[in-house]
Amino acid sequence: MVIELFDDLDLKLTVLNKETEKFIEGFNCGNLTINNYLKLNGTCFEIAKTYILIDQISSKTIGFFSLCADTLLEREKNGIMHFNSAIRINMFAIDTKYQGKRDIGIDGTRVTFAHFLLIQCFKIIREIAENYIGASYITLYSTLEGLNLYKEVGKLNVVDDEYMMTDTVDNIQLTPMYREIFDYD
Repeated sequence: MVIELFDDLDLKLTVLNKETEKFIEGFNCGNLTINNYLKLNGTCFEIAKTYILIDQISSKTIGFFSLCADTLLEREKNGIMHFNSAIRINMFAIDTKYQGKRDIGIDGTRVTFAHFLLIQCFKIIREIAENYIGASYITLYSTLEGLNLYKEVGKLNVVDDEYMMTDTVDNIQLTPMYREIFDYD
């Protein structure tokens, strides 16, 4: 994959921790729940591991995602249920200053920061599944704003009658989605 930057940017993807949390100051994705999650829980490894995409020139966070372990319950035709291990994208957001901007080129095509960050997220999920824990699926709960990105770029499916998530979120309208980890090359 050939990556090209069209603006004066110096991008770095790193784990959010006490040393890097200074970069999230001023982050605003337009969703108060997600902004508060980043600021209040982003460094809490007991909840999820958070990765931030930083522009090192401006020292600002362009976007972030958090990953945690999850389960996807599958109901077979005979009614038997079984659990599938999964890695959940717990949160995913782009700062409003960067939403919709196509300042990154991937293999000659200009893409948004959200597109780029989702691809980086999938790479990390795959690395985790290949090297650290067994997992078969990617799961997430999408806001209405994120549905097209997850369907088109991420090739995620909306949960149907056959699959059920084991977790629920009731603070904002969300759509549960899933896909196989090793089905996106």
